[in-house]
Amino acid sequence: MSSDSTLQTLPDEGGGGTLSQYYKNLRGWFTKDRATVITWNATIIIILITLVSIIAAFIYGTFYYVYIPQTSLVRQLYFQKSQVVKDRVDVDGSTMKVVVEGLHTEVVLGDLQHFLRPGQSYNVELELDMPDSDVNQMAGTFMVSALFYDNKNALLTSSSRLLMLKYRSWLLKILDTLFYAPLYLLDFSDQKQLRKVQLFTNYQESPYKRTSLISINIDNPQLQIYNAQLVLKAQFRGLKYYMYNWPLTTAVILITCIWYILFIITSSSWYALRSKIGSRLKSHSDSSSPGRPPNEDVLVRSEANHGNELAPKGFHTSLQSPERKTIDIGSVREDSGLGVTPIDSLDMMRDDTSIRRRIHTAEQSST
Repeated sequence: MSSDSTLQTLPDEGGGGTLSQYYKNLRGWFTKDRATVITWNATIIIILITLVSIIAAFIYGTFYYVYIPQTSLVRQLYFQKSQVVKDRVDVDGSTMKVVVEGLHTEVVLGDLQHFLRPGQSYNVELELDMPDSDVNQMAGTFMVSALFYDNKNALLTSSSRLLMLKYRSWLLKILDTLFYAPLYLLDFSDQKQLRKVQLFTNYQESPYKRTSLISINIDNPQLQIYNAQLVLKAQFRGLKYYMYNWPLTTAVILITCIWYILFIITSSSWYALRSKIGSRLKSHSDSSSPGRPPNEDVLVRSEANHGNELAPKGFHTSLQSPERKTIDIGSVREDSGLGVTPIDSLDMMRDDTSIRRRIHTAEQSST
């Protein structure tokens, strides 16, 4: 022990030594040779780029699934002959009830009700596959109507269109029959016409009254029909139009934009986290240096002639004898079980110092 000063270190009650060693090891990993640092940074960048790319693709896929609705809905129709009572207005303005025969069918959406999204435009089209027969040619023009009902059987909207077969002269029919005779004989083709009529253009579903049933009526019960379909097609505009018609180009552009935004956020967060870890490592490294112990060791210096005491704030020492002597604060803490505290020790030391100074003054005056 030195004759001028004594260095005493308090025990590390909070396990600070182990934590300090951990930070030292972590700081050593971050401050290795340049090749290791470059490898570490490259690995982190590759991981970030891969992770951000996966997240960007997932976000775009989820957005496409939610944003782009089902493009079309096709329902097979099976007509039945029916009689409908309608109001007929005469020339004189009077009305009368008349019974109109025709073909009728209904399409119940049910679970497919979610297909019609509010705010989305749809084209409603009826496709009739009809034989090119004399009966259909003689039928001439006929009326096709569509009526939309909600779940309370209230009429939401309706539309009617006129339709007829294409006219073909007898000479054109003969030429067609002769030219396609082998296909007709082998049953690879039929003499028929596919007629399409658009019942609604840019129809938009109401968010408050949803369509639950569609009624299709044809006013001529004598029509001959091979097949009938009701087709609902979504009409896209703006971003939906490009996402649906040019999916690959739009996906590349949007995923790149999402990736760029996510990479900026991720890299900024990583830089902030790394700076915070670096500053913490630096502070722990400075506190663990030989000049500044992590536990703020107590330095007690005692002068023999004047009894001066030098110690950091918050710690107290006892009286020093003329011979240099150091009292470890740890010993005072160990004696706390006997009721002695650092503050009590300070009071006793002050009393002893005052008494000794008075005795010393009295001896000098007596001499």
